Amino acid sequence: MTAALTWIPERAEEASALLPRFQGFAKIQGMILCRVLGLPALRGAVLNPANAEGLAEAFEELTALSPDRYLLRHDKAPESGHYPQGGYIVSREELAQEIEWYRIHERMVILLEPAHPLDNRYSAGVTIAADGVATLELVGPGFDASDVNRGYITPQEVYQFLLDDEGGARKVSHAVTDDLAYAQAKRLRLRKLALKFVLGRKYLENPEELDIDAAADLVIEKLLPKYPIVSQLLSEEGYAPAPASFVRRLCRYAQRVGAFEAPRRRFLALSASEVFHGARDAVWDIVYPDRKYIAGRTRLL
Repeated sequence: MTAALTWIPERAEEASALLPRFQGFAKIQGMILCRVLGLPALRGAVLNPANAEGLAEAFEELTALSPDRYLLRHDKAPESGHYPQGGYIVSREELAQEIEWYRIHERMVILLEPAHPLDNRYSAGVTIAADGVATLELVGPGFDASDVNRGYITPQEVYQFLLDDEGGARKVSHAVTDDLAYAQAKRLRLRKLALKFVLGRKYLENPEELDIDAAADLVIEKLLPKYPIVSQLLSEEGYAPAPASFVRRLCRYAQRVGAFEAPRRRFLALSASEVFHGARDAVWDIVYPDRKYIAGRTRLL
């Protein structure tokens, strides 16, 4: 049985040695690979809910990560196309109940530093094609990387860069959403926030059952006082393009991932956010999109 708690090493050599242990877990392997490649990532650990005997000790160990709150993600091998929402904060008091839910659903739990998605600034999904073209799909404050990764909304800003072997990135194209599309994206995001962070829904099925105006009222009452960035979703202002510094950093991350994969020339994707109010970046994971949901073939290396 896998250990109840496995820390994700910060050193590249130790991270590389850990990769085979999570064969088939695309998300977990992708997070470990971030450490192998020296990309910025949140500190964290993988918790196995099936190892009931070791959970009490694991909970004690987690105080080294945070004394009272954790960002929870999860994974399964092989993954299915229909899986619950992760990326939310759990308190230490809620942890046992959450772990039991994921045990029943036979999923591994990933616990990270408590970077709440509503404290993110800009987020992006980046795809790197075999021809060296990186496509950056960005969303602004109030949104998170899952919005574009899951196809929940259209990206608010899209860049394409041609990456070269010397570390350069030549801009090929750049497009920004218009005010009407941005206004609609904000309304949809308000509904998602209400369902996920206020009502605690793990699956966002039939979201239209919650009226958007009612969702906005819930967000204003429950989330706005704690997370002022939500005000961006309630304003009538247009989209403000991402800082050039963040775009440059995304290109550097894409260069590093692309160089790692260059001998095999396969299609890759990564996602990243400016977390903790933009104080630092976090690359969430690196995956091969075409393999993520293929039973028995979910692997990075």
